[in-house]
Amino acid sequence: MPFPLHDWQFWVASALALGAAWWLLRGFLGTVIPRKGRRSKGRRATLTIEGRPPSKS
Repeated sequence: MPFPLHDWQFWVASALALGAAWWLLRGFLGTVIPRKGRRSKGRRATLTIEGRPPSKS
């Protein structure tokens, strides 16, 4: 049985399947291939209830 290339539902289902595969694989590929232009994590802030940084002892 040949593919129903003339049917619009075939193209909609194919696009949805391709989008779902991309959405699932982007998490795996993101850890293997680092993205360009990502910001660094920066510095962590240590906050207290009063909003002042803790004193170093």
